[in-house]
Amino acid sequence: MTLEALSTWKSTFKTDILPVSDASWPDSMTDWYADRINTPLLNLPGLTLASPPLPVTFGKAAFKAIFQTLAQPNSQSVAMNIIANAWEAGLIASTVLVKALDSVGTPSPATTWSVVTTSVFDPASIALGKAKILELIGAPNEEDAEDSQTPIKFREATLLLTVTTTGLNSVTPTAGALVDAARAVG
Repeated sequence: MTLEALSTWKSTFKTDILPVSDASWPDSMTDWYADRINTPLLNLPGLTLASPPLPVTFGKAAFKAIFQTLAQPNSQSVAMNIIANAWEAGLIASTVLVKALDSVGTPSPATTWSVVTTSVFDPASIALGKAKILELIGAPNEEDAEDSQTPIKFREATLLLTVTTTGLNSVTPTAGALVDAARAVG
């Protein structure tokens, strides 16, 4: 699969996010975003997965720990910085599990991992996404959540993410390094 359409991000933002006055509001925002990227929605186009879908788990606890510090009355700038910091922490704490037997493109011994050492969201791409979320500073507060810029910017930030996977290829008798650098998510 791939990320849901923007219309889905917007409609689910409207239906899933509780009002700020509700004590469960931090959970609803955390769960809403996790539901947009967790398995099976986020993928890495160009990788051939031996066992689809790509296991992705958003770092909900790290996101919520920062997100729940939002308090009234924060300025919009302070609030958006808290939200962007929460998103960044959530991505840093996320897992992307490219596995042994997954391949870069067409499977062959040279393009198939025998061992995956690391598979992480690239820090530079997280920084780009965080900057995209900070574009919400100055956005109007909309009465209808479906008109909010928040789901738009969160989706755009997500589409800026890249993943780097390192490990060993499947060449025998001597495996070499297999690195897939900065693969864009989809």
